[in-house]
Amino acid sequence: MSSLRNSVSSRSLPTARGVIPRQGLVEALQNKIASKENLKDGKSGKHHPQPLYQLSWSRKYEPGFSAKHIMENKDHALHIPMQERYARRPKEGLWWYVNPNGMKMKKVMRTAATWKMKAAIRRGLESQGYDVNGLPRREVLDMSDLEAREAGGIRDASNDKPKVEGTRERGLEAKMPQALLGTLTVMCQPPILLASNEEISEAGVTIVEKAIRLSNGKKSK
Repeated sequence: MSSLRNSVSSRSLPTARGVIPRQGLVEALQNKIASKENLKDGKSGKHHPQPLYQLSWSRKYEPGFSAKHIMENKDHALHIPMQERYARRPKEGLWWYVNPNGMKMKKVMRTAATWKMKAAIRRGLESQGYDVNGLPRREVLDMSDLEAREAGGIRDASNDKPKVEGTRERGLEAKMPQALLGTLTVMCQPPILLASNEEISEAGVTIVEKAIRLSNGKKSK
């Protein structure tokens, strides 16, 4: 019986890159993460100094990785419907995507990373006064309108924003969130699977803050 137990405990696990000794999932994942280098963005310095994500942003509105692949392949069954879908899509707000394809892991892990990052970005957008499309939430605009009116502002019908004057009024106008714009792609990295919920939420807020700076023409830090 003991010999059987020893043979099972020493059994190796087959992988796409060969055979590795059996060990805990966390330890295996940590070793895999530690072997990755040259990642520059989204760093977390707690349990994993390597980044949780990488970002790319463009002022142009572009489809995501999967949709772009379909649109470029004329033989794909969804080629025409996908083209029509993006032709109808309003070019406003922030088109954002989460791409886990850089993670050389099983699909279930890539799916988990995508789900975590999407949820964090949605929370980050909400915390900054935006809806899921990067547009100011209606209740935020209504509150800004009310504050501007109380400060003596008048709504400008040309752009549907309160037209205000004076130091205090300009301060209120500056607080109004401006719509985000462009295309933002977040590429998940393996450390996200080991990150805490707090770290991932912080990453979501950081991503949205960077999107705000980029949309306003400011250099992202």
